[in-house]
Amino acid sequence: MPAIPELIPFDENGMWGYKDANTGKVVIEPDFREAHPFSFGLALVSGFSLQDGFINTLGEVIIPMIYDNASPFTEGLAAVKTENGYDENGNYSKGYWGFIDVEGNVVIPFNFKMVSSFSQGLAAVKIDGMWGFIDKSGKEVISTRYDAVNSFSEGLACVSDFDKYGYIDKSGATIIPLKYDFGQSFKNGKAKVQINYKSFYINKKGERIKK
Repeated sequence: MPAIPELIPFDENGMWGYKDANTGKVVIEPDFREAHPFSFGLALVSGFSLQDGFINTLGEVIIPMIYDNASPFTEGLAAVKTENGYDENGNYSKGYWGFIDVEGNVVIPFNFKMVSSFSQGLAAVKIDGMWGFIDKSGKEVISTRYDAVNSFSEGLACVSDFDKYGYIDKSGATIIPLKYDFGQSFKNGKAKVQINYKSFYINKKGERIKK
């Protein structure tokens, strides 16, 4: 059985398709308004209606272009937005987000005004103006009590409350106090933070370290 080529998006006169990353050969013709890299065998694309759906590596539409916004698949789920949804109280509302699986099944209902993609098993969601985290069953595992959050990275998420930033773990416990004026996600064991307009790096214990 021949190997499936790695496909990358390419632009031709404002339309997008996919080429073989190694040979440069066009595999999927540029028939899309937008095109994103493949993940979990599917790529997020937009058609002439500017609605989003997903295609496979043959260019076949697997999940119809019916969503008003969407994100690529991460950890087997994709965030999608529809103009016909329900808010967290069960009331009809427009412009809410939910999550689908690779077969297009809605696995987490359209209950959220804003979301992030899943990272390390959790996704950030916004309810009543505040952010928290859900698991892949849609259960709220970290309550929506923060003004802003980043996705989890290396076991920690940067969160903000009253304009101060710190870090929590996946249980919701505060690991590094919310004392910074700004913070970024951890990468390779360190995160960039700022106090009084001065930036520096910290480790996962909150200790200041060299870059």
